[in-house]
Amino acid sequence: MNASLIGSKIIAGDKEQLIRIVLHGSGAFANDAARKYQNKMPSLANLTDQEIADVLTYIRNSFSNNGPAITAPDVKQVREKKN
Repeated sequence: MNASLIGSKIIAGDKEQLIRIVLHGSGAFANDAARKYQNKMPSLANLTDQEIADVLTYIRNSFSNNGPAITAPDVKQVREKKN
């Protein structure tokens, strides 16, 4: 039902974009008939900055991914930006 986390370019890519997706959700590909997975990512802004940082650091270093850690201050900075 959802895209795999294995080797994801989004997970390995720009950390600010990844944090924004978790904070605000994403329906970017929900209406693209060419995509196999079309579920929307819900907002998880109710989680603390530390919880989001922990989860994103975990997925960036699991599922055949290898990426730098995301910190609570990283999440706070994105949360405070006006998008």
